[in-house]
Amino acid sequence: SVLDGGSGSVELKGNGKVTNRDNITAGQNIVLSSTTGAIENYSMLSAGQGIGLTSTAGTILNNGMLSARGRSVSLKGYKGIINNGYIEAKGNVSIISEEGSITNRAGIVAGKSFATPAASPFSLRARAMARAVDNGSVVISGKDGVINHNDNVNTSISAAGSVSITSEVGAVQNSSAVNTSGSVEISGSNVTNSGALTTTGGSVEISGSEGVTNNADIKAGSGVSLNATTGDVKTSGTIQAGEDVSMTSNAGKIESSSAVTTSGSVEISGSSGVNNSANITANDNVTMSSGAGSVTNSSDVKAGTGSVEIS
Repeated sequence: SVLDGGSGSVELKGNGKVTNRDNITAGQNIVLSSTTGAIENYSMLSAGQGIGLTSTAGTILNNGMLSARGRSVSLKGYKGIINNGYIEAKGNVSIISEEGSITNRAGIVAGKSFATPAASPFSLRARAMARAVDNGSVVISGKDGVINHNDNVNTSISAAGSVSITSEVGAVQNSSAVNTSGSVEISGSNVTNSGALTTTGGSVEISGSEGVTNNADIKAGSGVSLNATTGDVKTSGTIQAGEDVSMTSNAGKIESSSAVTTSGSVEISGSSGVNNSANITANDNVTMSSGAGSVTNSSDVKAGTGSVEIS
């Protein structure tokens, strides 16, 4: 069945669990909210403006496609979120859990351009908003961890703005390809990335307090940073950057088999040691250093106008 809000909004609110199994369309906003219970959505939600799923004290399960043609899509589940539905928005897409973890198994597009047919039921106001909002960013943030899993070819993340996949205290696993015009940030305790990261104009930063493992290609319009506080940094994907590239570990080792090409400099610094087995080509300086460990390089290193220092 279909719940049609016409040119207005649709709101489903409850103190306990809120479950929706109907396709919902609305010219303005669609809101599903609960103050104490969970939210479960199993059908498509299509709004002329924005979509919000909010559980103040519970969890969110979304299995339906979410399409916001004029504004943003927001999923806020206090104790955790599982999303299996494709999400597209003219504006931003945010999936946030203050105390729980997040699992996303679907594709996300933020900053999407929509063609609105003349016979559309969406209001004139919603059409104006769709034309006014041009850029969109993606934020996926779960306090206890994030799994952004590539189940199929349709689970990539595409954004006109920036993409952020973070956890305050938990591990972060990303296997989805990310394509954006802005910056990419992936951070958590242990971070594992196996999805290609491409940004045409921004930087890529992957940081883990206990370690970073990167198994995918990275292409950035500006700089690339892989950083671990106490653990090791291990990287095997190729890295192309328009500016500086850094791989650092404050207390661990750097294990790099990533071929690096950059218009800037390259810094590889591991407190417990450095092992580089891939070619490095930079326009500026290249440095490899370790405070307490050994430094091993077994590949070609070229510094265009700069110098090469291994210590």
